[in-house]
Amino acid sequence: MKYNRKAIVIGDGPYYEIFEKIASRNRYLEVHRTKPYEEVMKLLGDTALLLWISSSDGLPNTILEAMMCKTLVVSTDVGGLKDVVKDNITGILVIPTLHNIVNKVEKIIKDPRMATSIAKRAYSFVKNNYTLGPVSRKWRSILENISHE
Repeated sequence: MKYNRKAIVIGDGPYYEIFEKIASRNRYLEVHRTKPYEEVMKLLGDTALLLWISSSDGLPNTILEAMMCKTLVVSTDVGGLKDVVKDNITGILVIPTLHNIVNKVEKIIKDPRMATSIAKRAYSFVKNNYTLGPVSRKWRSILENISHE
């Protein structure tokens, strides 16, 4: 498992100011409202895990991109996330409470082999289902079925 030894928060949300205040006193935390796409992709490739906490969501590209970088995804079980992040198979699902999130992250740190295994399965899952080849085949099938009706 990759260890950055630093937490990086990217994005704007209700806790941004809290994270910013903590980061001003802690060299192990970086906080950014936004970053260019290329920088985010580099960070994902160098990061051990992506913690995606949301109360509602579709299927963010960031989740798929993290999985393609073999970065373990830990996310809430909402919206389209649960279609891709399958608990302990292609990622780890959490109930969005501080206690639960901390417990899951501690489990990951204590068992890097498990985390690496999940990240590799997630990579294969996304490669086999969400890259250009598989997606174009699915669309072709849909369009052929429509044209035959």
